[in-house]
Amino acid sequence: MGERLTVATLASLAEPYEDWPMRDRLHRLEKLGFIDTDDWLRWRALRHRLAHEYPGQDDLRFATLLEGIRGAAELLAACRHWMLQLAAR
Repeated sequence: MGERLTVATLASLAEPYEDWPMRDRLHRLEKLGFIDTDDWLRWRALRHRLAHEYPGQDDLRFATLLEGIRGAAELLAACRHWMLQLAAR
């Protein structure tokens, strides 16, 4: 779930999103019941942490991986909710 999904969803709802920054798009989707903006931003930050290397910091790497596993489950649930919201419209 990324920029493509936000754009596709807003376009399908005929929302005038083209000039909106990503945060405004997220806030609009939150108002429409698709996503929680804070969750989205937390998942994005987690994705960045997962993409970085932590040489010599095995404890940090392990903690980040565990957080990634939890985040993946949350993201899957959010994606399912998003699809249900789209199907209901």
